[in-house]
Amino acid sequence: MKRIPHYFLNVLFTLFLVFSLICTEMTLLVQRSALNVNMFHVVVQQEGLTDKAYDKLETYFKTRANSTGIPEAVFLRVVDKEMIYNGIMESVTQSFEYLNGNTSEYQFTMDFTEMEQSVTEFFEEYADVNGYQKDDIYQEKLTAVIEESEKEILFVVDNFKFTMLYEKGWLAKLRQVVGYLNVAVTVCLAVTIVLAVIIVFLNKKKMINIPYWLGLSAFTAGVLVSVPCFWVTHTNYFSGFVVTDPQIFSAVVGYLNLLVNRAFVMAVVTICIGIVGFGGFGALCLFQRTEE
Repeated sequence: MKRIPHYFLNVLFTLFLVFSLICTEMTLLVQRSALNVNMFHVVVQQEGLTDKAYDKLETYFKTRANSTGIPEAVFLRVVDKEMIYNGIMESVTQSFEYLNGNTSEYQFTMDFTEMEQSVTEFFEEYADVNGYQKDDIYQEKLTAVIEESEKEILFVVDNFKFTMLYEKGWLAKLRQVVGYLNVAVTVCLAVTIVLAVIIVFLNKKKMINIPYWLGLSAFTAGVLVSVPCFWVTHTNYFSGFVVTDPQIFSAVVGYLNLLVNRAFVMAVVTICIGIVGFGGFGALCLFQRTEE
């Protein structure tokens, strides 16, 4: 009769440990992957976001040349792929500076000095050739062209739309959550350790069972996380998202798929730890029988 409540306690705390492990994995996933600049760098590379942004700007300036008479080369000879990539990563960096509380507001801008110089030289040459006076109207048109171009570039380069998220107040809300993330990770790890110690204590008279219960916890937690990750990956779940802009679609879906893949890897590692626990339990049982 004494073994029944003892077994029940093992099962109970094993269940607690399973959910604690899942919470630990998820908080670590958010901390180490979801809110990590390197994560976005990988997405930019894998999804070819730099090329997509460049192609979009190239189309924009070519179309605009038909109405303004300003050749697209005036812009594209300075707005190259390196500049676009640096701009994409700068938008990500500035967003994390804000989320981590290092800046009071999100401010994304780029260095347009060379582009402004290129446009100014074109205007001056055009005015000199055609005999236009460089008066206030001339200056207004020059300023308008530069400002409109910079606005479009910033919009296209902001692949992950951090500016929109900031303006709608969503980044501010996420910033509040990020402030508690380190605490959440610490608490989850502490609870996991405490639960593991309790299981060890429950089996101190028969320590051979310890790797079994701990392995069962890890294996179950890994399976519960890996199954939905596997389903999402192999059904291309995120490809069904309705996003009209191909560039934004690639950024969002690429980010989510990479996040799921990393969660799946964490789950597989946890499953392997569980299998090691089962293996240890089996080896100890075999050794015990040999001794007998």
